[in-house]
Amino acid sequence: MHTNDLLLLLSKLSLKEIKSFNAYLRKQFKEDSIPLRLFQFLRKHHPDFSSTKVNYEKAFAVLGSKQPFNKIMVLNNLSDIRIALRKYLVGQHLQKTPFQQDMILLQVYQENQLDKHFEKQHKDSSNALENTTQKDIWYWLKKMQLDHEKYFYVNTLRAKNRDLLYSAMHNLDHFYAAAKLRYSCELYNGYQVMNQQEPNIQFLQEIESSNLWQNSEYHQFYLLALNMMRSRDESVFEQLKNEFFQNLNRVSEKDQLIILSYLMNHVSYLIRTDKQADLWSDYFDLVKLGYEKEIFTIDGILIPEHFLNTIELAGHLKEVEWAKSTIAKWGEKLEASNRSYYISLSKAILYFHIQDFESCSKTLAQIDVKEPQDKLRGRWLGIIADYEQQKDIDDILNRCDAFEKFIQRNRLIHTTRKKAVLLSIKIIKMFLKINPNKEKILDLLENSDNFHYKNWMKQKAKTL
Repeated sequence: MHTNDLLLLLSKLSLKEIKSFNAYLRKQFKEDSIPLRLFQFLRKHHPDFSSTKVNYEKAFAVLGSKQPFNKIMVLNNLSDIRIALRKYLVGQHLQKTPFQQDMILLQVYQENQLDKHFEKQHKDSSNALENTTQKDIWYWLKKMQLDHEKYFYVNTLRAKNRDLLYSAMHNLDHFYAAAKLRYSCELYNGYQVMNQQEPNIQFLQEIESSNLWQNSEYHQFYLLALNMMRSRDESVFEQLKNEFFQNLNRVSEKDQLIILSYLMNHVSYLIRTDKQADLWSDYFDLVKLGYEKEIFTIDGILIPEHFLNTIELAGHLKEVEWAKSTIAKWGEKLEASNRSYYISLSKAILYFHIQDFESCSKTLAQIDVKEPQDKLRGRWLGIIADYEQQKDIDDILNRCDAFEKFIQRNRLIHTTRKKAVLLSIKIIKMFLKINPNKEKILDLLENSDNFHYKNWMKQKAKTL
């Protein structure tokens, strides 16, 4: 039952959203109705709908039926909740997207030939859009949609407003250019960061040579990012970094995070390919700016992957006090339902870097490492901590074998990262041999860049 579509969706909702949906359901169903009783049962176990806690038999028991177990009855009531949830989520989304509501109103007014209402709504929507300080890829599409609605759907204006056609085309060109630049950046980013196939992008020269971004920070940021990734020119990197942080609030939160990621990936790429270890401080400066400007938060919620990576980086650079203050301050910005989990995992990471391996092991033992990417980090830290504490060799080898099987069968982990962890496990096993071949281990470490915690392994290899 835990694989049911409804439960998968419910598990992704925050405690606040679950509480809000519960209030919504109470307006849709009577207090003693079966769907409401079923939801109260599910709510008690949110977000953990594991088969031991939630199954069809237990769900049927709360329905109050005197009939023998009937799985179809449970599924039908789950379907009622699913329909209500879809309506609730659409309603919540529309509340956050007033433009979509405006577009619906425009079409309603057009269908009913309410010209004055249409005119007022169109004017209000246009003014609201122009007053938007943060521009994103959809800004120009929205402008094109408004021009399109007015030209094609108001017959009295069609003959004398041909300028709307040119305006709509102009805005569509902006949207096309923005999308082309954004997707091109993603292709080059994947090519250089994830070792994917080199992209062959058509019409790129056409976009680069146009003047659409002369008055648009959005286009400028993505064009500079693209040129930075294609050339790896330090001057382009500096230009993008300076202009980005000076005009940060001119683009949306999501675009802020994307552009900052490109800047960080650029420095990471140079470190990885040119072996410029001194650039780690530059990378750390970008991370600190990301926190200072609150770029790593979306709608006020801190992205957990960035939080964990930050503590990893700070630990690597021995910025222990900064890491502690970041955990204390920014841990509170994590989503409430997973906050204690990610704070504990971040503390385990910091314990590893300050070589408090006993505390690292104890902290990891107290949490259930959930997500596939977290399991990579958590399991790997656990194995290293056991090795450092000189625990039973057979137990460590068994953990290595189990970890290998987990990685090999997990499809959510990228191939490049899989190889990195598998190579690292191979090194650990070589360490644990009665007579480890130090030369072979060092040679393997020197001739491959694809390792997890490579510096730690190099240090251990030299002391064999």
